[in-house]
Amino acid sequence: MVSRKNSREDSSQQIDREDQLRLKRIERLAWALLILFTLCSLYFRSLKITGGVVLGGVLAILSYLWLKKFMMALIMPGGRVSRFTVLLYLLKYVMLGLIIFLSVKYDIIHALSLTLGFMVIVLAIVAESLRKTVDLNKE
Repeated sequence: MVSRKNSREDSSQQIDREDQLRLKRIERLAWALLILFTLCSLYFRSLKITGGVVLGGVLAILSYLWLKKFMMALIMPGGRVSRFTVLLYLLKYVMLGLIIFLSVKYDIIHALSLTLGFMVIVLAIVAESLRKTVDLNKE
């Protein structure tokens, strides 16, 4: 157990501090966009629309966090990931698909608002990419 913890600390040291800050900024911006989109969806006074935005945003952010964790495991010294970890990662997609399918099929949420919620992570990544591009052009 101790060696596993140490290997996690080693992997996080392999990513430079600026990259860690970028990943954290993406996460924070995604949460901020989700809050903004949720507040905007309240204008429509529809639980289906607000629920879709919230569900899509939360699923997108959780998926991003799982991806980040999976990638950290890949860059650990040795770069090996257990079969169980890969299975859990693939199971995540099955769960996401099932949640989305059932939510739309049984008309629990509005499909377009779900898509808007999923966009929070994409918009956060684009914003961080633009920020980095602008910073590079200043140098």
